[in-house]
Amino acid sequence: MHRATAAALLVLGLTGCAATGEVPVAEPSATTAAPSRTVPTPTTTVVDPSSDDRGREPALIAIPDIDVSSQVEPVGTVDRVLQIPPEPWVVGWWEAGVGQGSDHGTTVLVAHLDSRTYGAGPFVLAKDLQLGDPMTLRDAVGATQTYRVAAVDTYLKSVLPYEQIFTQTGPPRVVLVTCGGGYQAGVGYDSNVVVTFTPQASTP
Repeated sequence: MHRATAAALLVLGLTGCAATGEVPVAEPSATTAAPSRTVPTPTTTVVDPSSDDRGREPALIAIPDIDVSSQVEPVGTVDRVLQIPPEPWVVGWWEAGVGQGSDHGTTVLVAHLDSRTYGAGPFVLAKDLQLGDPMTLRDAVGATQTYRVAAVDTYLKSVLPYEQIFTQTGPPRVVLVTCGGGYQAGVGYDSNVVVTFTPQASTP
């Protein structure tokens, strides 16, 4: 299956931050139970982390301008819904996409905005990032890659551009996605904040 079509096959949990801020679901629901941490094989082929051109699995993310230093865990899909780590301080990496340091395509990172139980998540200030702000990913062996903010956008969930966010072709980049916009009790947030980073050029 061609990776450029992967987004068309997923009805992603990004469209629904539950009213509690704790549960990744396809549609907002205050009564949905927390998902199992066991994630079935996604509908797309999982990236081989040992492949240089596909990148490596990120383990840590740091965004100093918004005081982020968080663990990153791989996440897959269940019934075409992207699973977001239930702990708001943990960032999920879409393991069917490319990884840290890939030479093409989008590395997708997701996290809850906040939680009634645990408080703010790592991306709660993502909307305040400015063009050029740095972000660093580090893999399990300590190799790092630095990126810079190229765009900060907020989309209503009904018009979230999945194909653009999840594309696995084109220049390398990292996209962070969390909830945002207005909040309604029992429904959740009406929008998603999407921050796009591009790799920082190496210096001689």
